[in-house]
Amino acid sequence: MLNRLIDKYVTPVMSAQGFRKTQLVWNRDKLDFVHMLDIQKSRWNDKTNTQFTINIGVCLRRVWQIYWDQLPPRVVRECDCFPCIRVGYLIANSSTPKDIWWSLTSPADIDLIGAELQNILSNKCIPFLNKLNSIHVIKALAEDPAFRKFPADMLYYAILKHLAGERVEAVKLLKTML
Repeated sequence: MLNRLIDKYVTPVMSAQGFRKTQLVWNRDKLDFVHMLDIQKSRWNDKTNTQFTINIGVCLRRVWQIYWDQLPPRVVRECDCFPCIRVGYLIANSSTPKDIWWSLTSPADIDLIGAELQNILSNKCIPFLNKLNSIHVIKALAEDPAFRKFPADMLYYAILKHLAGERVEAVKLLKTML
């Protein structure tokens, strides 16, 4: 059921915006970065219920190269992005983001959920990614502490600050990690 939903409702929206699909991941290459959207299936899925959510992120090629000392992968996945968020962050009606998962339990769910996803993709996800069009905009988003929960996130953030010209702040950030 999930594949039918994706083929009918998700891929057309993403393709129209210049994304290319590999499995459950869509990438849109820009000069210095890659926009990423993926569908994450629940590990608890069974034959009667398929649950999934959406992750959205951006991979700055230069940040990735500095961090990993190699070129980014051909297909950028969620783990390659900084920052990366769940779709609930974009559609929450309060200051507290919600983790939103959809459930497909019957073929009737495909059209109902598909229409909802097309709306969310077109009115929330794509506009959000379109705004992530420069290192300074991406750095401004990453200033939210919610994006810096883990040591790797802090390193990505320090590299981002350095590349944005905030070298002193980047060094201070790295020193706090020692």
